[in-house]
Amino acid sequence: MVEEAVMDLLSTFSIDTPTFLFLVSILVISVIAVRVVAFVMNILAARFKSQGNKIRMLIPLFKLLVYASLLFIAVTTVFNLGSAEILVFSGLFGAAIGLGLKDVFADMVTGIIMVFEKPFHIGDRVSVEGHYGEVKDMGFRATRILTPDDDLVSVPNILMFNRPVASANFGSPHMMVTIDIYIDFGCDREAVKRVMREAVVTSRYSNIGNGYPVLTLVKDFPYYVRFRVRSYVWDLADEFAYETDITVRVWKELERMGVKPPRLSLPGHPGP
Repeated sequence: MVEEAVMDLLSTFSIDTPTFLFLVSILVISVIAVRVVAFVMNILAARFKSQGNKIRMLIPLFKLLVYASLLFIAVTTVFNLGSAEILVFSGLFGAAIGLGLKDVFADMVTGIIMVFEKPFHIGDRVSVEGHYGEVKDMGFRATRILTPDDDLVSVPNILMFNRPVASANFGSPHMMVTIDIYIDFGCDREAVKRVMREAVVTSRYSNIGNGYPVLTLVKDFPYYVRFRVRSYVWDLADEFAYETDITVRVWKELERMGVKPPRLSLPGHPGP
């Protein structure tokens, strides 16, 4: 019975040279359209930075619409599908998923859900499964993250959906950056706090204003003191340049003041 249904479905398959050229042409047009739209969206996102990440999220949505339409056109073009053929085709598709494509299908469905739920945006800085970086693309099967070491990591969408994902900015062009400085235990804590705050306020990368506070935190450890400043960088692209700028200028001023880094611990004692 199943074999007869499959044979009936295959008997409706028909493709000739004009049909083949038509399918190839719409495939080429679809790929070009996706790339052109992605290029335009990235230009608009760079121009309107406050809404940049939200504009980029239109790219995977457009991809979804284009490729879903392409698949529908291809299937209905090469098969003459009636109600019976559609039922058989659905059964074969379900069997294929069960026999080995379930992971691929799960990634595709998850990618579609993420496009609409938006747990993060293209351009966000995210951390997942030990990987940190910028979300460069959200595909049907995987999300691509560019790490600070310039490695492009492809994370399956099902993993992005089932694991905790930390977004450092969630669609905003501004992001909090945490910078730690470790000082000898005998330092003047208030003086170090002032130096760190002044370095942040005077940095050309800082975003200082309403809703973007500068927090300076101090915590004592057995052999050193940790000074932590939390502030916002104006542009995500300057995250590491900002951290470097603050660290270098803080230490330059601390050395001028005679403030020392942590001293080595005595033998037999745990170090920092």
